[in-house]
Amino acid sequence: VQYRQRVARSAERVFEVLDAPVPVQEPRTPAEEPGSPFPLEVRGLSARYPGAGHDALASLDLTLTPGRRIAVVG
Repeated sequence: VQYRQRVARSAERVFEVLDAPVPVQEPRTPAEEPGSPFPLEVRGLSARYPGAGHDALASLDLTLTPGRRIAVVG
């Protein structure tokens, strides 16, 4: 009896998901994708470790171009 109740409840949850409205509608004519994501520019990036009193990175600007590798080490 318990097994059947669990199966029935599981089926109810599956149907709830299947019956839920679609959260996002796809456009009829999607926008064209860009030819390349590059250059990728980052301006004014700052980062701080939790609990730190100052930024580990402050106002970092960088530009990524195809084939270029950049590492921030410290």
